[in-house]
Amino acid sequence: MPILFVAVLVAFIACDLENLEVTIPIKEQVINFEVGEYNAQQSTKVYQSVPAATNEMVLLDTIMEINLAEAAKEEGYDYEALKELILTNATIELNEDNPDFDMSVFDNLKLFIDDRTKPVAQADKIEGNAVAIKIIDSGNLLEKLDNDNLHIILTGNALPSERVKLKLIADFKAKIRAFKLK
Repeated sequence: MPILFVAVLVAFIACDLENLEVTIPIKEQVINFEVGEYNAQQSTKVYQSVPAATNEMVLLDTIMEINLAEAAKEEGYDYEALKELILTNATIELNEDNPDFDMSVFDNLKLFIDDRTKPVAQADKIEGNAVAIKIIDSGNLLEKLDNDNLHIILTGNALPSERVKLKLIADFKAKIRAFKLK
């Protein structure tokens, strides 16, 4: 009799689950970082895939964690599989109170994902303490995602003369296969 009860309970739960393919937003993924003259040693780092242009300096080379399961849960889904990941928006903002800092030093900023073969975004507008980044061609970043981690590289033509605390804020959309309770 207990086995029958468990079987009925499992069947009931299974009927209440719906397997869907949905698009969810992944908002405000943030990386805090510093740039300044001390970055000069990092800018000489050689990438084997494509050598950097001689006037390009690495401002940031790090990993951004994208917690897909958490983003799906916030939207009311139980995440099963990722189908597509696309960068939809990015901004660099001053992460300290420094009203005299001139953000125009980042007017040639480029954003790369995984390697420096092709930029996915570049600086567009500088307004106050922020640099809006225009998406050139994000494409599907699924193949570049490794265990919920994206390799992010920011380059620019110049470094600020002083150390500056910044943050990269990125938004994505993800197409996922998920379950939602009815």
